[in-house]
Amino acid sequence: YIYIVVDNSTLGRLAQWQNFSFKKLPDFVKIISFESLVKFRQDGQELTQAALVTTFGTDIDSRLESIRRQRGFVCPENTIRKLGTFIPEDILRKKMDRHSRNSKVLAEDLAKHSKDKDSFIGEVISPFLESHPQSNTAKLEMAGAGALFNVGFNFDFLKDYQEKIINYDKTTMLDNPIKGRMLEEKQTLIADGFLKMVFMFAKEVGLEINEGTSYGFNITRLAVYKRNDPKDGYSQIPYIRVAVGTENIKDIKLLTTIIKRVSSIFHEAIQDQSVLQMSTLIQSRNAKAKLNFKIK
Repeated sequence: YIYIVVDNSTLGRLAQWQNFSFKKLPDFVKIISFESLVKFRQDGQELTQAALVTTFGTDIDSRLESIRRQRGFVCPENTIRKLGTFIPEDILRKKMDRHSRNSKVLAEDLAKHSKDKDSFIGEVISPFLESHPQSNTAKLEMAGAGALFNVGFNFDFLKDYQEKIINYDKTTMLDNPIKGRMLEEKQTLIADGFLKMVFMFAKEVGLEINEGTSYGFNITRLAVYKRNDPKDGYSQIPYIRVAVGTENIKDIKLLTTIIKRVSSIFHEAIQDQSVLQMSTLIQSRNAKAKLNFKIK
């Protein structure tokens, strides 16, 4: 048998692949879709646990039900009763549309910026972008851009990078090139510093955003994640996952401006050979007083 398992939680009601016809599905192919019923309905907080499982294929529903009864999670009665208190379907649809709209606007603007000469952002990964290799498939299977996308950085400069160090006597020297395990550590330091500067600027202009790994919230959340380096398969490359909220377009545009400004600042620091020092300072106390950067 061939089992295709789909985690549909990040799309929720935006998924359209379930509307496809599976009548001609071969008997040896089974499709199982898992979907959280609370992620977007409870503003990402998951106060209760409930999920929907959809199956396609001969006999797979009864077999899966048997496994669930023996080993799986069974919703308690109080959780089932709370399902009726979630936001109505029509409001959920409007909420998902705002998530999707904001995600599309923010991802497109940052993708354009990634092509600028002064951009530290190397790529923006969103299936709804024309640059994504599966964008045509995404538009068939998704009713919107969803609430998540990833921002990657251009770390190629670190291969031959030497940090400029200013000595106490005002003379300068260059640190040794970064290699091996230290390369991954410095990448993480820079990514963390990038995110901290975004939050610093957001606070300065009164824009509310949060740091966190979950999604489905009405307020945009950002967090540093890591993925395997495709070149060797084991080292980790940091990136930022953006879980876009339901803010108005004005706030989304302001967030775009902040991220682009931080990207340009980091690019300038790389050219000045001071990006590691800056990334360290931005994560220290009184970082704003130590760094003389402003939003233009």
